[in-house]
Amino acid sequence: MATQKYGNAKSTIFNVSRDKYGLTRVFHPVSASTSTASGWSPTGHLPQGANLETIQEEKLVEDFQRRNLYDFTVRELVDLDVISSRVLEEGNLANPIHPIFSRNVWEQVGQRPSDWHLQTPELTARGDMCIMHNPIISEAMMPVLTLASAFLSRMHAVPFFDALLLGPRRPMEQSSSTTRLPAGLCTFWRRTPRQNSAGDFAECNKKFGLALRRLHKTIRWGFAPGTRMPWDVVPTKGSGCLGITHEGKNADNRDTIWVFINQSLCDLLLRDDLTSAEKAGAQYSLAIVMCHELTHALWFSIQDPKLNKDYEPFFENAPQCELGFEMENSVFGGVIEALIPLPAAPFAYAMGCTYPNYGNMDQRIPGTIVMDNAKAYYDQSFQYFIPIQTFEDIRKQTYWDTAIRQFGFTVIHTRSIKHGWKVDFAPDWKDVNREGRPSYKESLSARVNYLQGIPLSSDDEIRVLVSKYDAKQLPPKKKASFKFIEDLIISARQEEEFYDFTQDQEDKLWEVRETFVSFREAQNTDVTESVDRIAHDLIKMLDQAITNHKETFLLLQKSETLRGGEKFRDRRATLFRWNIGTRRLLNELFTLINDIPNRKRESEAIFMQLIDLLYNLEYVRLQIFPPTSTWKIYQEKTPVGIEELKKWPKDFFRQELAESELLVQLSEIANTANTATKFDSTECHKISKEILRANRGGTALSFYCRTLCESLMMVATPAFKEQSLAERKVVVDSITPWLVKMQDGCTPNWHCTLERWLEWFKMIGSRNEEEKWSREEEERMEEILEERRKRRTRY
Repeated sequence: MATQKYGNAKSTIFNVSRDKYGLTRVFHPVSASTSTASGWSPTGHLPQGANLETIQEEKLVEDFQRRNLYDFTVRELVDLDVISSRVLEEGNLANPIHPIFSRNVWEQVGQRPSDWHLQTPELTARGDMCIMHNPIISEAMMPVLTLASAFLSRMHAVPFFDALLLGPRRPMEQSSSTTRLPAGLCTFWRRTPRQNSAGDFAECNKKFGLALRRLHKTIRWGFAPGTRMPWDVVPTKGSGCLGITHEGKNADNRDTIWVFINQSLCDLLLRDDLTSAEKAGAQYSLAIVMCHELTHALWFSIQDPKLNKDYEPFFENAPQCELGFEMENSVFGGVIEALIPLPAAPFAYAMGCTYPNYGNMDQRIPGTIVMDNAKAYYDQSFQYFIPIQTFEDIRKQTYWDTAIRQFGFTVIHTRSIKHGWKVDFAPDWKDVNREGRPSYKESLSARVNYLQGIPLSSDDEIRVLVSKYDAKQLPPKKKASFKFIEDLIISARQEEEFYDFTQDQEDKLWEVRETFVSFREAQNTDVTESVDRIAHDLIKMLDQAITNHKETFLLLQKSETLRGGEKFRDRRATLFRWNIGTRRLLNELFTLINDIPNRKRESEAIFMQLIDLLYNLEYVRLQIFPPTSTWKIYQEKTPVGIEELKKWPKDFFRQELAESELLVQLSEIANTANTATKFDSTECHKISKEILRANRGGTALSFYCRTLCESLMMVATPAFKEQSLAERKVVVDSITPWLVKMQDGCTPNWHCTLERWLEWFKMIGSRNEEEKWSREEEERMEEILEERRKRRTRY
């Protein structure tokens, strides 16, 4: 299959439309607010002129997010790589579409039996008929069918399918349930280790292929609304299944196994307001839904006619029968679900890792009896977020050739993160219905920060294998698999480290914000001691936070390197917001302390600390702005620049770009003449002074701009020109160390810019033309005098 991009799914997590995630999930600001926030974008910055009301609105946005996202915020999920604005790499799976998914087994108009109420397939949200023979649907479904076919190519190696096709079947014992059982119930079991050998994979593959070929003759795929199947007279209240498998007839009265996929899943693939990650998650989810329904269809084609047709077999000692979910749990390690249900956009995906729990009781085959004396239901439901990288990896051929081929589907969970949520259940076994289903109460969801309920044995096994990796003892293919897994585990651990750093930083930020409000109140009362005290408290809190800010960026760079060097704009935007907000706060303090006449020792110490903190913030700013390494002056006005800025929040770099224009103007004035000593010092001094005056107080003025303007004001004066060489050198020597420090670790573009200014200031501090002429005269006179002394000595 040719590589296929994720369509036009290039929306960002910034500037989100208010109703993207459903009309019931819309943020409503306070009545007096003029906010246009959707509530679905990251928060976490101090806006200009921040006050208690502004900070309170940010809290309201985060409260809204926590209510809808199981006590997590959008910013946290960005840091966990659960949501992202980045465009994922193209999928390049090379496997062909399996015949069981080929176009000739998909529904066409006129194939439904005459007694069905709905005879014509539904239309999509775009007005197209939702059938595979529609080129738009076919193109959207191609990545899904390719991925589902890849899953099928490995199913024969999974113990679940070996058990279903070749394992022993046993009649269900009455002792499994306190409710009387109907006849014809059975269980199927995995074969014992002695029965199972390497040769059995070939046997299972043969049996699996035979079953699929038999099924190919009778299966018919299609799309239908999740609330109404074609045979329903009216929509089913409370329904909304993702798929359904139905044994019936077709228009020619032939036996047909109909499989209908919820049409809303296909509609997701056609939307143009999804992020690349949402679309990739939707494709992954739909591929699993198709495998789920295919498992049901497989049983229809191989079942024993002596068995009860109203029941599927129970997998070993499971308390309920639902082959699709048993397959998902056994093969993929859990049951995948979107954070936000259809038909809204999914936002992100999570994996339920405790199947079956009491919340899954209604997902069993309708009307079937609960086996209350078999394996107990889990009394807790644990869900964990699926990182975006999982969706990206699973679409790569190298991932299948190395990781999955060597370790099977368990390797998918190597990237599992430890954060998620849980629900507790309290069943009442004294209150059961005729099917033996008890009533139960469930708790509110609670956030958890350790991955519980997921069997980690496979992960531990992988770690042991990786630790035994020895290049000399492995063939090349196996060596590549081990190296691939080793890199993957390292990447996952660094992702966790990145998240822990950012959360530690953000936990402190709320305290900083509240202290910031107190600082503003003290500033308004003009009480110097209170201002000094609160400023000192703020600096103490921000000192470590700014250090963490830099460390977080270094971890982000590691993550980007492991993902092929692509920049994660959403994470960079979160860090840059924090940088801007903190810079505003420090500039406010800087202005206030700088204005104190005859600063005392305490105020002077605070002033010097502020300068150091502003410098430390500058490192990350110079790394993130400009947004690309090839950015040129005024590129924001070119088509390439405009396209790049669309990938960031609206007007995100507006202040930085405006500042850059002023600095370009300064640079042009300073370099109008051939030598730095002939520049227009009056104009240079005037513009520098205007920039500093316009940026008094809590603005986002950068440390670089402040340093440059203050430095130019020191040298662009008549008094400076009249100073001696030694005096000018003292002034320049006080300027250049900051420019040298800013060069440390910055991007190549910034390094060149800073280097040019360094050379300029050194030239300013060197001898002017008059001094050069005077020095040359002195040297000439010294040579003449030396020559005369030599003559006198000779004669």
